Amino acid sequence: MAVNIDFLSHLPVELQEDILRTLSKRIDKSSPLEINDIVYFVEEPVASLIEKLTKDCIKYKKQVEKIRGIEKN
Repeated sequence: MAVNIDFLSHLPVELQEDILRTLSKRIDKSSPLEINDIVYFVEEPVASLIEKLTKDCIKYKKQVEKIRGIEKN
């Protein structure tokens, strides 16, 4: 994904490189998380936690549905 950051062109080259280096390190450690059509970048441990919690919720929902199915019969 290419992004044009216009304000960088007005800065000294050394500062441009420093900013871009810092941004690239930050993005490498982040994972995209989309909520209501808005993309947020979160640290990898947070993304992993959200993924685990989502899987757990799905698992427990299926267990509840199974129990309810048994109770109805």
